[in-house]
Amino acid sequence: MGKDIFIKMNILQEKFKALKKQMQDKWQLLDSDIEDEKRYEIVAGIQQDLIDYATFLEEEMKLYDTDVIQMLNTTCELCYRYVVTHELYLKSFLYIMKMQLDIIGQLTFTCVKKGAYNLSIVAIIKNEMYMREWIEYHRMIGVSHFYIYDNESTNHLKEELKDYIDMGIVTYHYFPGSLVQHKAYNHAVENYQFETKYMAIIDADEYIVPMQDALVPDIVEQIFKDYESVVFKESEFAGGVGINWREYGTSHHKEKQDGLCVENYMYRAADDYFQNVHIKTIFIPRVIMNIANPHFPYMEEGWRNISENGSMIPHSYFYDSMCKKLRINHYFCKSEEEFMQKLKRGWPDRVHEELAKTRIDKEMNLAINTCNEIYDPIMEKYIPELKKRLKRS
Repeated sequence: MGKDIFIKMNILQEKFKALKKQMQDKWQLLDSDIEDEKRYEIVAGIQQDLIDYATFLEEEMKLYDTDVIQMLNTTCELCYRYVVTHELYLKSFLYIMKMQLDIIGQLTFTCVKKGAYNLSIVAIIKNEMYMREWIEYHRMIGVSHFYIYDNESTNHLKEELKDYIDMGIVTYHYFPGSLVQHKAYNHAVENYQFETKYMAIIDADEYIVPMQDALVPDIVEQIFKDYESVVFKESEFAGGVGINWREYGTSHHKEKQDGLCVENYMYRAADDYFQNVHIKTIFIPRVIMNIANPHFPYMEEGWRNISENGSMIPHSYFYDSMCKKLRINHYFCKSEEEFMQKLKRGWPDRVHEELAKTRIDKEMNLAINTCNEIYDPIMEKYIPELKKRLKRS
C-alpha cells in the first residue's frame, strides 16, 4: 500500500509541474506578436489544460469539491471572460493567471479528500506507561487520529490499545528493530499523507499544549493564514509550524506515582533552559520530501517551516519562541525511578549502550534540580475531563 501511495504523490507532483510548464509555454506565445484569433485559440487550450488537471484531481486523487477544484473553476472562468466577453486586457489576464497558478499549486498540496482527519499524530512507542492518558488528552485538544508504531514493546501495547484500534482512532503497526525511528515516520508520510490534513510527529512523553482558548488545528490554521497575509514575506509557502519544548522534571518524586502524568508532574525548567530550543513540527504531509530528523521534516522546494509568529525555522532548533500560541510539554523523565528505567532501556533512534555512571548522574541532576525550578499548573484545567474520559474508556 505504501509504495502505491508514494507513487501517487510523485504523479501529483509531476502532473502539476506539467500543467505549470504548459501554462508558461502558452503565456509566452500569448505575449508574442500574433493575431487575436490565434490568441483566443491558445487561451482555449489553457482552459482545456485546466479542465484536464481538475479531472485528474477528482478522478485519480478523489479531491472532489475542494478548494483547488473551485480555484481551477474560477481560473477557467477567467479564460472565458478573456475569449468570449473580452472583459480583460492581455496584460491583466496574464498577471491574474500567474497569481492563480501559484494558488493552484499551493492548494494542490494542501487540499485533502472529504472525510480526511484534520490532525493526526505519528509516534514510535517502546514500553510507554501513559498511552491511554496521552491519547485521550490529545483527542481533547483536537487530534483526530494516531498512527502508532510499536518498537518491540513488552507491555502488551496492542492489547492496551485494542478498543482504539477497533474504533478506528488508532492505526497500529508492529515495527521491530533498532534505529527504525525515521523509517517509521517516512512510512507514515508515504502511506497516510492523503488521509490527514496535518500530521505531527511526537513522542509519548510529549504533550502538545494550546496556549490559546482554541483547538490545536484551529491555531495552526490561523498561524498559516497570518503568514499568508504578510505582504512582504518571502515567496515560500508555509508547510509546517515548529513548536518549542518546555522541559518537565521529576517534580521531586523518587518513585513512580499513581494517577495521571499531567497531574503528578507540574514542575519544569525555566523558559531559557538550553533544551527548550528543540522543536517538533505540525506539518502538511503532502509537501514532505523526507524525514531524517524527528524534529524537522524536509519539505519540497517552495515550502518552509515557520514559527508561531511566521519567522522561518531552518533546522530543528528555534531560539526565539515565547510559546504564546503553542508549546510541547516534554515529560522526559517523570519520577527518578522511571527515568532510571528509561536511561537503561534506550531509545528507538539510538544504538543501545550502557551509560557511564557520570552520564547518568548528570542527566539525573538536570531532572531533579534544573528541571524542577518552576511550578507550572497549566495542565490542571484538563484533569477533571481527562479523568472522566479515562474512567469511561
